Amino acid sequence: MKPSYLYNFEDVIVDVTSSFKKVKKNQYEDNGKTPIIDQSKNDVCGYTNLKPKVNSLKPPYIIFGDHTRCFKFLTRDFILGADGTKVLKAKIDADHRFLFYYLKFLKIEEAGYSRHFKFLKRFKIYLPPLVEQQRIARLLDSANNMLHLYKLSIRILDKLAQSMFIQMDKLATNKFKLNEISEIKSGATPKSKKKEYWNGKICWATPRELNKLDDIFINTTLRKITSRALKSCSASLLPINSILFSSRAPIGHIAINTVPMTTNQGFKSFIVDKNIVEPIYLYYWLNHNRKFLQDMGVGATFKELSKNLISSIKIDLPDLSKQHIFVKKINSLYKIKIDKKNIILKHLKLIASLQQQSFGIN
Repeated sequence: MKPSYLYNFEDVIVDVTSSFKKVKKNQYEDNGKTPIIDQSKNDVCGYTNLKPKVNSLKPPYIIFGDHTRCFKFLTRDFILGADGTKVLKAKIDADHRFLFYYLKFLKIEEAGYSRHFKFLKRFKIYLPPLVEQQRIARLLDSANNMLHLYKLSIRILDKLAQSMFIQMDKLATNKFKLNEISEIKSGATPKSKKKEYWNGKICWATPRELNKLDDIFINTTLRKITSRALKSCSASLLPINSILFSSRAPIGHIAINTVPMTTNQGFKSFIVDKNIVEPIYLYYWLNHNRKFLQDMGVGATFKELSKNLISSIKIDLPDLSKQHIFVKKINSLYKIKIDKKNIILKHLKLIASLQQQSFGIN
């Protein structure tokens, strides 16, 4: 990186957040003429029919989440959502797309749910000649567009799997209750102050982990407990191919375990009767009926599904032979999805390498 290409943040970028109109969360609409942008990872968090604030600024804009450290690039006018969203523009002749990629590349220290803009402003801005900025921006645009297509292909596979389930569900004629096709198990938490209960070999899942899980299957957990801890509480060791289902805070996270596992009290898990139901079929049934199950939750502080309530829920199943066909098709899609994910991982490494080269980092 040439020293002559380094500039102070304030000499290159200006904070123009005050030039934009804000709306409160209760004003968000599902549809509208103007997008609402906040600091979350979502491209758009809502819509409104309110007109953007009139000012002399014109797109493009760089959005920075002061709490989340997320960056976005916008080429149209918008209205700001919640507090903590910064709107940035170049104050000199610079390529905004280049600046967006450069800022995303910076390693901003994490300070919890605190303000991070003060950390961002400490960085020097690498700014080669404009022609070079544009070349780098085009290169990274091409790489990221390809990444978007790979991710889109995975979403299409997921939708195809959901569509296949809906078609199979139409063939369901056998009526059961959930406790007739599975043994329903609750979880528990061993005493946290007992050191001999923790850092063992038994996986211990929480709803928070399933929230971050981008897969049907779960094969490990952040925390593990000892066999002594398992005996000390009411948690059960779930065999492979059980269905982990979060029954509170929130309701509806689902996964199939590929190793023996236990959970905390936020779950009602299913040890399925494989003579009646395929685990993968039950997974897709729960996923498809997530909203229905969430609406059944009761409680003042947070909604929860009790074991008795879950046990009584009715489910229609197709014949086991038809379920086998469904699972075979899902497994084929899953293998394709894994291949796509591996391609994405390689492509992310390529993008990281391009960034290293483009921004002059040795």
